[in-house]
Order: sequence, then structure tokens, then C-alpha cells
Amino acid sequence: MTLTALILPLSQLVDSSLVVKSLNGKNLNGTMLFGLLSGPVFSVINLPTVFAAAIAAACLPLLSKHRANNEIAKINYKINYALKLIFLIVLPSSLVIYFYSDEISYFLYRGLSRDNLEIMSGLLKISSVSVIFLSLTQVCVSILIAIKKIYIGIISLTFAIIIKIALNLIFLNFSDLNIYGPAIASVVCYAVGAMICFLYIIFYTKCGFKITTKIVIPAIISFVSVFSVYFFRKFIFNFESGVSFLSALGLTLVFFLLLAFLFKILNKNDFKKLHF
Repeated sequence: MTLTALILPLSQLVDSSLVVKSLNGKNLNGTMLFGLLSGPVFSVINLPTVFAAAIAAACLPLLSKHRANNEIAKINYKINYALKLIFLIVLPSSLVIYFYSDEISYFLYRGLSRDNLEIMSGLLKISSVSVIFLSLTQVCVSILIAIKKIYIGIISLTFAIIIKIALNLIFLNFSDLNIYGPAIASVVCYAVGAMICFLYIIFYTKCGFKITTKIVIPAIISFVSVFSVYFFRKFIFNFESGVSFLSALGLTLVFFLLLAFLFKILNKNDFKKLHF
């Protein structure tokens, strides 16, 4: 988690110089455009990752303890449990941000101009998948630290940042991409870093991670739940305001949890074990 907190902001510092300078050179307001990406957009994207940070902080000392005691079965169990929680949180969060980027932009930043709100909404759609990879990176880096494989995290994040810089240099040559190019480069950066760490953990620990029950089924119920927001707003909270949107999201969360229990992704014991 500390490693992520150090390396990723460093990449954003490099971006702030590279992206702004390049966009200004194309007669665009680079400061304003990059400000939208690094400010409002990243703020929304980082909201769900708070839960990932909490899970990462909780699992690190326990995994370290189990490793010191050579308790392989407990290590594998905690890794599976942490990853299950992460995907249950980030999959629906990512979909909500993607499909309701307009509502989120207007609700949180209605003071922005119409053009800026439109740009922010587009950036949120592109960056929504970053919720998954950023959160996964945080937890995976904590797991790697606990199992004494921190160098994998350093190598993967460094490699990801190099790719991000290279993609920025390429995308910024295309005027049509505008600020959306750096947003895409950020998504690729997070994806590369997260997947290297994730795959290494799965194959190194042989923890028995099951894609069907931990990713595929949660993804399906996430899609169903997120689309239910539309029906809840249309037939239950049928009025135009931010309260309508928030109320529909609250009911959708309840619906999502019910589906998770129905498909046996969650059970009552999971709530007893939230403390790890």
C-alpha cells in the first residue's frame, strides 16, 4: 500500500509536466484539462479505492503473521477472502461510474461549465475501469509485501509507469484524443501493474483462486444491479434530483447484496469475518 502511495503519485507528477505542456502547445487549455483529470475525475475514481486501502491494511499484518508461522492454508484462505471482497466492491463501483458518469459529474460538480461537465463525464467513462485495477494493485502489493515478494510490486509498477509515459508520448501526438489520451494511458498503466501482481500471486501461492465464483458471477450480478438503478428511478424514485439518484443507488446496493447471497457469493459468516 505504501509502495503504491509512493510510485503512482510520482507518475502523476511526470504527467503534470508532460501532458500540460503538450496540450498547451496544441492551443488547448492544458492546465484546465489536466486539472479535470487529476482533480474531479481522480477524486471520484479514488472513492471506492478507500475500501481497498482498508482491506490492504487489514490483511498485511495477518498474512505476515501466517507466513512467519508457515501457515500456508491460512495464507491462501486470507488471500482468496481479500480478493473476493475487492471484486465485490470494485466491479459494481466501476459500472456505476461508467453508466452514470453524467449524473455523478453534475451531482458532485454542478458548478462546472456545461462543456467541462461533458469532458469530465467522458473522462469518467474511460477511467471507470481504473477503479478495478487501482484497488487490485493496492491489495496485491500488500499481499506481496506480506509474502516477502515486494520486488515484484516494484518491478510491475515501474514497468507500468514506463508504459504510461510511452503511451502519453504517442497519444499526445493525436489532437483528436485531447485529454482522453492521457486518461487511456493511465488505465493501461494501472491494468499492467495490477495484472502482473495479481497473476504472480495466483501462480506463486497456488491459493486456488476461482475466477468463476470470484469474478464472473460477481460481474454478472453487478451488471444486473447497476441496470436496476434505471428502474428504481423510473418507478420508485420518479423525480428529478440528486436525492433520486442517491436513493436509487442505496436500493441498488441492497439488491446487489441480496443477489450476492442468492448466488452464494456472500454468506452470513462473511460479515462476521470482515475484520479478517
